[in-house]
Amino acid sequence: MTYLLDYLAKENQKITEKKPFDYIDAFILSAFAYLPVGKDIRKFKGEGLKISHIAVKDFCNLLIENDEILKFRFGCCTKSLKDYREMAILLKYNERYKDIKILEFVYENMKDSQFACFALDLGENNYCIAYRGTDGTRAGWHENFSMLEEITQAQRLSSQVATKYLSQYENGNFYFTGHSKGGNLAAFAGIDLFPIHGNKIKFAYNFDGPGFNKEFLRDFKDNINMIRGKIASISIENTVVAELLFGQEEIYGNDRYFIKTKTTLNILKEHCPFFWRIKNGDFVFTHQSSVSHTIAHVLDEITLKTPPALLRSRLETMLRSISLYKSSEAQKIINVLKHLRN
Repeated sequence: MTYLLDYLAKENQKITEKKPFDYIDAFILSAFAYLPVGKDIRKFKGEGLKISHIAVKDFCNLLIENDEILKFRFGCCTKSLKDYREMAILLKYNERYKDIKILEFVYENMKDSQFACFALDLGENNYCIAYRGTDGTRAGWHENFSMLEEITQAQRLSSQVATKYLSQYENGNFYFTGHSKGGNLAAFAGIDLFPIHGNKIKFAYNFDGPGFNKEFLRDFKDNINMIRGKIASISIENTVVAELLFGQEEIYGNDRYFIKTKTTLNILKEHCPFFWRIKNGDFVFTHQSSVSHTIAHVLDEITLKTPPALLRSRLETMLRSISLYKSSEAQKIINVLKHLRN
């Protein structure tokens, strides 16, 4: 079985018209967005280091030389720090990705908000905004649950950054991508900005990211109808995260896909990008698993029936409970969910 790192070791063809930017590239860059910058990297070269207008190969070299990756918190992917270091090494030499230019890195970590993204120049007038998912900070996890009730600061920032570059490069082609919460931010920016910049937004990719609250689906209904066909949800077969909140069917319609993963891990660890199966340059597609369907139904019931004041604690309890099991232990997970539902 092969995965993200195997793909990077073999794929070396530059992004051109003959081999254009695609969903695998978007997936790679959604993982790239987790690499440490901001306050996590500034101590390398002293205060005020600015990551901008630097090639991916040079940025990755900076990380490798200082071995900072092994000290960073990656949220759901903490156990994969060595994989991120290997990814940086492979990207440094990979012909397809090494010359991508980082235009800017935007970072914010406040009391109730965690946001980070890379603005990238892919070449030939193509651009990508790659949004980081939850990075393990307390603010990041707090904000995840804030999405139950409101548009968050991270979501607003996702649109602000995208607007800056959409306005700056009037003839550009733009792709938004992200994994986990980053996928939600990519989808949010695409939906929010499509009425104004739809001619430049080529696609928004949500890799196993959560949905949206009911108010968002109601208020942005027209935008959602406009972007359909240029937005996709790509999740793992045993997804838990993508079933949080609502709107997967309303937003993505037929552009919702499921990928096989390494199933010897516990069910939440499969969420990490390094365990998604890639074979012959493409994902190994499948259907949503029965255990994920069950999780979806229970999540809907809990979210709709639980008073707002108790909802966060109930969801946290559910996630902690099912994280003890592998996806192959489907019946055990289902039994836990039945208990929590009652």
